[in-house]
Amino acid sequence: MQHNKSELETKTTKAMEKLEIKGKRFGRGAVDSGLTHECGVFGVVGTGKWPTNVDIAQTVCLGLVALQHRGQESAGIVTSEGNDSKNFNIHKGMGMINNIFTDESIKKLKGNLGIGHTRYSTSAASEEVNCQPFVVHTAQGPIALAHNGELVNCESLRTAVLGRGVGLSTHSDSELITQSLCVNPPDGEINGPDWPARIKHLMKLTKISYSLVIMMKDKIYGVRDPYGNRPLCIGRIVPLKSRESSKNSGITNGNSFINGNGYHNHMNDDDTDGWVISSESCGFLSIGARYEREVEPGEIVELTQDGVRTIDIVERPRDESNRILPQAFCIFEYVYFARSDSIFEGQMVYTVRMECGRQLAIEAPVEADIVSSVPESGTAAAHGFSRESKIAFVEVLCKNRYVGRTFIQPSTRLRQLGVAKKFGALSENVAGKRLILIDDSIVRGNTIGPIIKLLRDAGAKEVHIRIASPPLLYPCYMGINIPTKQELIGNHMNPQELAKHVGADSLAYLSVDGLIRAVRTNLKSKNKSKVGHCTACLTGKYPVELDYSLVIMMKDKIYGVRDPYGNRPLCIGRIVPLKSRESSKNSGITNGNSFINGNGYHNHMNDDDTDGWVISSESCGFLSIGARYEREVEPGEIVELTQDGVRTIDIVERPRDESNRILPQAFCIFEYVYFARSDSIFEGQMVYTVRMECGRQLAIEAPVEADIVSSVPESGTAAAHGFSRESKIAFVEVLCKNRYVGRTFIQPSTRLRQLGVAKKFGALSENVAGKRLILIDDSIVRGNTIGPIIKLLRDAGAKEVHIRIASPPLLYPCYMGINIPTKQELIGNHMNPQELAKHVGADSLAYLSVDGLIRAVRTNLKSKNKSKVGHCTACLTGKYPVELEF
Repeated sequence: MQHNKSELETKTTKAMEKLEIKGKRFGRGAVDSGLTHECGVFGVVGTGKWPTNVDIAQTVCLGLVALQHRGQESAGIVTSEGNDSKNFNIHKGMGMINNIFTDESIKKLKGNLGIGHTRYSTSAASEEVNCQPFVVHTAQGPIALAHNGELVNCESLRTAVLGRGVGLSTHSDSELITQSLCVNPPDGEINGPDWPARIKHLMKLTKISYSLVIMMKDKIYGVRDPYGNRPLCIGRIVPLKSRESSKNSGITNGNSFINGNGYHNHMNDDDTDGWVISSESCGFLSIGARYEREVEPGEIVELTQDGVRTIDIVERPRDESNRILPQAFCIFEYVYFARSDSIFEGQMVYTVRMECGRQLAIEAPVEADIVSSVPESGTAAAHGFSRESKIAFVEVLCKNRYVGRTFIQPSTRLRQLGVAKKFGALSENVAGKRLILIDDSIVRGNTIGPIIKLLRDAGAKEVHIRIASPPLLYPCYMGINIPTKQELIGNHMNPQELAKHVGADSLAYLSVDGLIRAVRTNLKSKNKSKVGHCTACLTGKYPVELDYSLVIMMKDKIYGVRDPYGNRPLCIGRIVPLKSRESSKNSGITNGNSFINGNGYHNHMNDDDTDGWVISSESCGFLSIGARYEREVEPGEIVELTQDGVRTIDIVERPRDESNRILPQAFCIFEYVYFARSDSIFEGQMVYTVRMECGRQLAIEAPVEADIVSSVPESGTAAAHGFSRESKIAFVEVLCKNRYVGRTFIQPSTRLRQLGVAKKFGALSENVAGKRLILIDDSIVRGNTIGPIIKLLRDAGAKEVHIRIASPPLLYPCYMGINIPTKQELIGNHMNPQELAKHVGADSLAYLSVDGLIRAVRTNLKSKNKSKVGHCTACLTGKYPVELEF
């Protein structure tokens, strides 16, 4: 039964009056802005004879890494060694997966099957006691359960469990479900526990919202609620020899059959090493698995060493006309929550997001010079908007990957500045442009305003906001932490008012109908009984009656010194008062009107023009703290920053050669190639512009016939855009980056190394399948990374993969502050491009030449004075700017 709007508002109002009561949501993770993901579940069973050759713990761990976007508060893995196992092996903890699981903890998780969970708390507090999977010991042995979702009738179910004398130690839905499964079903049991009957009884008691993985000693059950509100899918682990020869893109099913016992298997046992079940399919390719199918709404599946089979399907309730109520898959999985390379309902999430952008361009067109996105949330939709509107897509924001979800709280002044700590503006792409900025959603409206300010400070002429989803108006009670109605900005401002509030020239949302069209345009099934989406957060039409239980909880100077060769960067910025900042049209690249006062201090026209001075290795953070880039510290310069301003104390000259000429400066050329953030400014030019020029030079030097150009994100993106423009070959994204994988991680097993596991990336299969592609990256060092990526793309169906590197081969180590390996470790010293292409599995491979790199760096230099220009290329040529003492 669905609520109409007035009914819902009455219920919500009453619920809000109870906010002081500590219900099951008390203490859950607080969110400053935006939405938070729910949870992710993952399970794996080795097939054939046990012990299995599949490293269960490693596989589950890597599966959870792929699902890290669904929860970052805690995680756990439970494994079983099989039929004679009386206890499970368990490891759980708070924090990110790569911090919880070490080599030592993984070694202890022995088993032939296992399940895992990564959590964001939607019910109960963010505490270790609530970490999943939950394990309960019964007379018949232990069971473990992991849950994604939130029970809407948890209070009535809790009352029923407590009424049977069962104690509950937490407010977690997952513990409640686990304890419910330990109770005999109504029809009783004859020969021990009938787990399928118990699961089916639970599903009849609570219709929504859950996807479960339940592990016994020798099997795993996968369960999806009858409405299909939360996702769940099955994958098949392919042996290495099958994987190497497979042309399967990872989207369609393989050749399979149901054997005499009802198990889903492939033509012979050699075709399958194991089966996996997961909230999303995004991690399958990276663990050597193939996507097979979704678990149907209401379906109970069993995974054992014999294969996968359907145990039962629990029907949804019927309406007054005896028609089965429609399914209600959460539409926001497409909009926001899922990783873009996941597959739902036979289509890739990235494709749907592009279609949302296309629909948005039809519904809310506007004249502009460029289309861009808030990375990475709006990128797919922005590409769709760009294609439909025929307005070029250009990147305008650079994301700081090292800012987490929590951060120091800025002062009142920095809050007034609307500090955009996560982003930098690509000023040269923005200045003087009318731009359309696409994002996936607006929740409280806290994020978009500072971004608009950042773009205007970078010189944007107009900023038009387009949101690739409808306004959020209602909270969710089915596993998504959507705030209260009072906190949702869509309930307080219409698009025109919100545009004014955030400082946009215009703002428009995608309509609900437009979103539904985008989701259903490419659906494989057109059967209405198989199609249905929950839009409750947008429309207030909940798929079931709701059971509310809510609670929402040097003393006075600085010196700056740069070495005489200028090898490392250093620059100065000026903090601008708010009133100057609001009216300023300065893009942040050129100096303001300044002078040297009587004491030699660099100041502006009056004291009101400057609140402070900053000095930094790079300029990338200046705009976000309300500062303007002024200039670089010159090679050999000593500057002094005091409350009176900035002044030059001295400039130390570089040595001279035998002809008494000053030796050239030697700014590290790899700052442009690799190290610097793309919105930083060196030598009067933006790093992003130089990287694009590297791509353009590469297209001139090493052309190849192909269908698409793409990049290893985010390292090769700027160069790929330059290559695309010069070659006239379309740029298309083919890799999705897992932002939650850090620089350190557990070392994978031999088998997973053989698989070339690309744990940081997923392949956008529909963009890759059947295509000849050129993949751009910024550099190759040891050659360890590019091979697994190429394998991932071939597994996703790429016809050809041509590698183009937007820098010359690294041949020499650096002794001036860069950790470049020894000559022996550098792959460029052991293989020429043809040999390396064969080694990594590419159809061809080419580097940018040293001359090409120097041309790219110097093409747009403001200074053409040779004494002011010089770059260190020691790692490429062995020509060090000074003699080295060994």
